[in-house]
Amino acid sequence: EDEDIVEAEIIEDEDEDGSGGAAAGAGASGVTASVAQAATTSVSGGGTTAATTSGATSCTEYTSGSYGITAGKVLDPSLSWSVFPPGGNQLVPMSPADFYDCDGARGIHALLIIGGSSSCGACQAEANALPSHHASFTAKGIVVVYLMLDGSASQWRDYFDLDQIHVGNDPNYGLLVPGSNGTPINLIVDPRDMSIVARTNGFSNDFSQLEALATQNGG
Repeated sequence: EDEDIVEAEIIEDEDEDGSGGAAAGAGASGVTASVAQAATTSVSGGGTTAATTSGATSCTEYTSGSYGITAGKVLDPSLSWSVFPPGGNQLVPMSPADFYDCDGARGIHALLIIGGSSSCGACQAEANALPSHHASFTAKGIVVVYLMLDGSASQWRDYFDLDQIHVGNDPNYGLLVPGSNGTPINLIVDPRDMSIVARTNGFSNDFSQLEALATQNGG
């Protein structure tokens, strides 16, 4: 399949094969230093903002286990992102712990974390499709976090009208595994224990596994 290197600008046309560009593993060699720096310097202070503020939770300690970013692992709690919360106008620091909901008290029943780049046609297709799923995702307790590998969160959110989900930058390329990474990267995470249920590359507009997880957890 055709794979592009991560670029810093949004491109209108889409890849014909439905799988996006590839972000290089070590060092993410397509990302410009200036864009990555912009992603880190525009983070506002003031601590962490939770994914949802409804309900108290008994989740005082993050799940222990084998941490990683691949299926079967517990999502690494050391990952850190710069994120626009839904409806927010400033980037704030967030991490996997902000979405941990061990007892369901916060109403998070499934978590979808997407890693994309602005030059990736399949990433554009997925971003374009997400608003149409917002109502059903919200009703099921599905939280979406879209992370840009090229520091373009602000432009991406505005271009695709994604202000109802979490959109941010992944300045440390924490979602990348060694070697070539096809984008978009999609992680389905169970918020009860932060285990990664599935990791896929590309976009098919099939969210059935994500929705099944939400239903299983009470959504």
